[in-house]
Amino acid sequence: MPKPADPVRERVLEESHGNPLALIESGAAQEAGHHDLAEQVGPLLVTGRVQEAFRAQLAGLPDATRAALLAAAADGAASLDVVLRVAARLGVGPADLAPAEQAHLITVADRALTFRHPLIRAAAYQLPPHHQRAVVHEQFAREWADNGHLDRRAWHLAAAATGPDEEVADELERTALRAQYRGGAMAVSAAYDRAARLSIDGGRKATRLSLAAQAEQAAFDAGRADRAARPAAEAESYADDPRIKAEAMFVRAQVEYDRTSPAADAELAMPRPDSYRPRTWRQRRWCMHSLYGTLESR
Repeated sequence: MPKPADPVRERVLEESHGNPLALIESGAAQEAGHHDLAEQVGPLLVTGRVQEAFRAQLAGLPDATRAALLAAAADGAASLDVVLRVAARLGVGPADLAPAEQAHLITVADRALTFRHPLIRAAAYQLPPHHQRAVVHEQFAREWADNGHLDRRAWHLAAAATGPDEEVADELERTALRAQYRGGAMAVSAAYDRAARLSIDGGRKATRLSLAAQAEQAAFDAGRADRAARPAAEAESYADDPRIKAEAMFVRAQVEYDRTSPAADAELAMPRPDSYRPRTWRQRRWCMHSLYGTLESR
């Protein structure tokens, strides 16, 4: 089976519910790059012949049924009550789920809606065009806002966005700060990373990428810091502020130490006269650590 990156692997395992076929199909799709590491609502995208068979089965359902299934698929954490309220905003109701139940695609019991197979949920989400998915996410955002779930609201607004949107980016930044207070480094990184993708201002984009990289690095201090390299490199390229450049550079230096050698780390971390110098105690300590590591490796 393919081996996607750790955060994606966790979502694949979570959404497949241990189903071997779903593990294979979802894992293969993520390995091929059909994923957004920062995306927190909606199922992971999958591909494959079995998925196409489910899509064909869904295509034969009434439009209202597909709309109701899209609402159910767009947020796996939503209760049936929430799904039905969002469906009502779309002009569909509980009766519209009946054709899907009769086709054995879902079960509705004990006030819960369950897709018979994880790939059916993915197909129900992928089949409609993007603008329909965006409308559903907008309605979820309103629903979660009414219930005080600001983080869920922010992620649904991000999923509904069709381009850069500074207001949504601000909401995701606040989501990252709340996650930081809870101690969830991966959630912090995901929120900052998505906020950066939605940023209009280059400086704020660089800051958010740098913060995402630092959170990624913290999450993988146990031996998997390499995922921090991508947002750190992007932050360094976008930043005009030398402080942001320095933070990004030192994250990359730590990654190089993990991934290659102390010498490679020192090449990045040691200050250069044509660039910028370490500004914080943490950065200066890392410079000294890199220098000693380089000397010891020779």
